[in-house]
Amino acid sequence: MNKSNREIKIGILISYITMILGIISQFIVTPILLRIIGNNEYGLYTLVLSVVNYLNLFNFGLGHAYVRFFYKLLKEGNKNKISSLNTTFFLIFFIGGILTTLICLFIYLNPEIILKTESDIQILLKVKKLVFIMSILVFTTFLNIVFNCYLTAKERFIYQNSLNLIKAILTPILTIIIVIIGYGINGIAISNVIVGILILILSIFYCVKKINMEFSAKILKLRVLKEIGAFSSFIFLQMIMDQILWNIDLLLLSKYANLEEVARYSIAGQFNGYFILIATNISKVLVTKVNKIIFSQKIKGKNEKLETLMIRTGRTQLYILGFIFVSFILLGKQFIDIWLGKNYIQTYYISIILLGTIVLPLSQSVGPEIERAKNKQKFMCVVGILLAIANIFVSIPLIKIYGGIGAAIGTGIVLVVGFLIIRNIFYKYFLNLNVLKVLKNIYKIIPALIIFYFIGELVLKFFVIDKIIEFIMVGSLLTIIYLIIVWFFSFNKDEKQLFRNILKNFKRG
Repeated sequence: MNKSNREIKIGILISYITMILGIISQFIVTPILLRIIGNNEYGLYTLVLSVVNYLNLFNFGLGHAYVRFFYKLLKEGNKNKISSLNTTFFLIFFIGGILTTLICLFIYLNPEIILKTESDIQILLKVKKLVFIMSILVFTTFLNIVFNCYLTAKERFIYQNSLNLIKAILTPILTIIIVIIGYGINGIAISNVIVGILILILSIFYCVKKINMEFSAKILKLRVLKEIGAFSSFIFLQMIMDQILWNIDLLLLSKYANLEEVARYSIAGQFNGYFILIATNISKVLVTKVNKIIFSQKIKGKNEKLETLMIRTGRTQLYILGFIFVSFILLGKQFIDIWLGKNYIQTYYISIILLGTIVLPLSQSVGPEIERAKNKQKFMCVVGILLAIANIFVSIPLIKIYGGIGAAIGTGIVLVVGFLIIRNIFYKYFLNLNVLKVLKNIYKIIPALIIFYFIGELVLKFFVIDKIIEFIMVGSLLTIIYLIIVWFFSFNKDEKQLFRNILKNFKRG
């Protein structure tokens, strides 16, 4: 196994360990926080967090641009210019961090802009404290972007994902400790700030001392800056679209519903976030592979190579995402009842809508990386912005009638139209990819998922699940059933061999 493949495979493994730990800790920490600080306080924190997430827009999509121009400079034989690239991007992210801090200051002075006008003075004061603390986190996050990009470009996925693992372990532990000793919802923000600063220090140390990241006194020439700006502008639009799609619902619910609806929707948002993370954990480590295929002068039949990559990755993603989605349909209601109680059952229905509308688009999550590497992301960015704006107008009346479920329906409609229908048409006619071949190979898995669902419904008739141990036992049984179904009805020869290899390695371990 060469070093690059080793970094990718171990990096993916660590990222999944991180994700599993994150999910487990979230399931442990969330009910504890709800009992200590209450539904309204938790809803208030998630509302402020969604607002702060908008400030990430001030990286202007340049994180994606860094990797592309890193490989472009290598291809052109301009290794000496990479130090100038590092300096340029660090300065840009530093300025972005300053801008976000100033915006946090504005929100701190005017907290009523994110709440109902009749909000209690105590709630306004809590928002001010949270915004102040979170502004520190946002600034440190911006400073770390260029170092994180350098780790990606150098394919140091093991170290990069190990930092994420450290974050996943430390954050929940610190959160519980700081909240319990009396800091309330501020404790959640403080723990994130402490871990964020630690990750920044470790990133700087490794990049500068271990893999010789260098900075130049010169920045890149104006011509190159314009090229970077043109490339990043559409990624920036895509980021705006993502923020509107995934965070606007919480703001709309705070305006047109109440904080309890915000809390319920935010829990569904956590499920949705982990669902997306599962897909992107694979696709994000393939960013460099996609760029290598596109920028390499030695590789012929580049589109065929990209299609093969999309099929292999997409099938893997749909095996995992499809299993999780169908399992959630079968067991999600019982799990939420055990975990949070009957007051949060609405979260189950919100989650079904959100997960159901993204499961197929996420199985093509390598696609956006191909768009960026080919610098063909402009069309989908514009479409995404239009759909994100449409999401606001569709969601408001639905929220007034159905609350959080209405918000999910509005978002779901936009996701299906934009990222399942329009995106695939774009891939066929603008990227010249054989989309029908890709989708045909990926969607062959769907019949196995349908069989799994109906067998799962039959199995559940024999069990009453009201304790966590019963949930784990039935979940384990369904997992075994799923593996048997996909082995006989879906796995191809390569996938069967891969599964055998995984079992052999597991036995050796």
